[in-house]
Amino acid sequence: MRRILTALAAALMATITALATATPANALAITAGFMITSGGRWCTVSFPDPQNPTIVYTAGHCYKDGITEVSLGNIKIGQFIPEIHDPATDLIAIRLYSNIPSEYSLMSREPLLDPWVPNEGSTVCKYGATTQETCGTVLSVDDTKFAVQMPADHGDSGAPIYERLKPGSKGVHVVGTVISEDPRRPGVIYCSTIGAINNFLSQTWGTDWDMD
Repeated sequence: MRRILTALAAALMATITALATATPANALAITAGFMITSGGRWCTVSFPDPQNPTIVYTAGHCYKDGITEVSLGNIKIGQFIPEIHDPATDLIAIRLYSNIPSEYSLMSREPLLDPWVPNEGSTVCKYGATTQETCGTVLSVDDTKFAVQMPADHGDSGAPIYERLKPGSKGVHVVGTVISEDPRRPGVIYCSTIGAINNFLSQTWGTDWDMD
C-alpha cells in the first residue's frame, strides 16, 4: 500500500508539473496519460478522440456502480458515457465539460501520430497515471489483444501503449491500451489492440470515423 501511495503522490506531482508548465491557453488540456478519478477509483486517459475534442477515452472497468462523474484531482472534468462502453476492448468514453479542452498528445506534449499494429518482439512503451512511462517487449499478439513484458500498477488501466519511430523522434504511434496485469505472470500486462478499438469506435461514430 505504501508503494502505491508513493507512486500516486509522484503521479499527482507529474500532473501538477504538466499543468504548471503548460501555456495558459491549454493549461487544463486533457491528454493521453492523465490520471482521472471516479467513485474512489483512479485510471489513466487512453487518448482524446482525434475528431471530437470533447470526448476522451479510458478503461471501461473504471466505470462502476453507475457513478458517472469524472475528476482530475479536485477538478470535475466530465462524465462517463455508459452508452459508449465496450467490454471486449475495455474502453469507455468520457464527455468533457465545455470548459475543459483536450489535446491529441501525450502528457509530454508529444503528438499522437497514426496508429500502428503491435508486432511480437517489438519494444513498446506506456504512460500510466501511477508508474508513468515504462517500456517492454511485446510477447504475443492476436486480432484484439496483446501481451507485454512491462511493469504496471493500479491506476495504469487505460494507459496508452505506443511506439516511437526512433529515440528523440517527435510523436508516438499508439498501438493499444492497457487492460490489466496478468495475475498469473507478474510483470506481464494485457492490452487491447488499437485495431480492435478503432473497429468499435468506427461502429459507434460511423464509418467516416478513423484514427488515422
